[in-house]
Amino acid sequence: MSLINPKPFIIPIFLPQWGCPNRCIYCHQEQITQTRRQEIHWVDFSTLVESGLNSRRRTPGRRVELAFYGGTFTLLPAPMQKDFLAWAAHYIRQGRVDAVRLSTRPDALSEEVLLNLKAAGVETVELGVQSLNDHVLERSGRGHSAQDSIEAVQLLKKFSLGVGIQLMAGLPGDTSEGFNQTIREVRDLKPDLVRIYPTVVFPETVLAQWVKKGRYTPLALEEAVSLCCEAVDLLETAGIPVIRLGLQSHDRMSLGKEFLAGPYHPAFGDLVRGELFLMKIKQDFFGRKFFREAGLELRVAGRDIGFLTGNKRENLIKLKTDLGISQLQVAADPALPSGIWQLRSAGLSEMGTHEA
Repeated sequence: MSLINPKPFIIPIFLPQWGCPNRCIYCHQEQITQTRRQEIHWVDFSTLVESGLNSRRRTPGRRVELAFYGGTFTLLPAPMQKDFLAWAAHYIRQGRVDAVRLSTRPDALSEEVLLNLKAAGVETVELGVQSLNDHVLERSGRGHSAQDSIEAVQLLKKFSLGVGIQLMAGLPGDTSEGFNQTIREVRDLKPDLVRIYPTVVFPETVLAQWVKKGRYTPLALEEAVSLCCEAVDLLETAGIPVIRLGLQSHDRMSLGKEFLAGPYHPAFGDLVRGELFLMKIKQDFFGRKFFREAGLELRVAGRDIGFLTGNKRENLIKLKTDLGISQLQVAADPALPSGIWQLRSAGLSEMGTHEA
């Protein structure tokens, strides 16, 4: 059983590139996190946490975790790590926060480090794996190997810590076949959760220079969606939740200014989920004798209506066109959980319930 509730309420504390021994060719954490690199004192920390605890997005009874993101936490100076973890422990003792999670590099862990993290209330460690292809890692300037990632996962499991893996699609030197191989290897490592980010090109990075010189071409949006759709299907079929797809959107993320190129979309995750939903339904319909009859009704959970219909109902149009269906109505059914659909015939006799 997974150690992690895949959907806790997370209060992020961004430490953009703090502790990182080098800057990867694509990295611009200050832009990604919209956080300036500056000192964080107790007053700053407590203000961020209190704001998160009072957020309207926080629902009663939902698990709360503090998360140190954007840097390599375990390579921060020891006094800084100690302060951050002590401040987090203050809220854990109050019962207002349940646990701590943090991100770090695969080559920045040891048994001593993990003993200290566990004692301080850390329950989940997210590893910046990015790829399990050594050629891709080298071209990206990661400074660690695929084997480092494998050993880090094994070490975290040895200490019964939750394991998160962060991956990137479309890195220099990678291919769709190579990325799919990474996904299969990650599946076999059995982490508790995965995040997938398509590679976006930010200004003032080595990758931006490569784009200008014609040395690197980022994925098109459609390519990135298709690649991530296959990845999500493979991972979640194996019981590994993909809790994030694409960069966090914000109002100032615009092409040519905040980012230069690449498959950025403010609702990238919805595009991927919609594509996956469409793929599963098409697979289901192809196996049916009556899928072309008139008056079919497809019932889904309310939250899945957007995934099914797509932007400007593009998914629904595509589904009807690809399968040769002349009439297909879509209806929300509050009795259905997310990811489940029912197909009904013209007479509303149920033809079956199916799952994505």
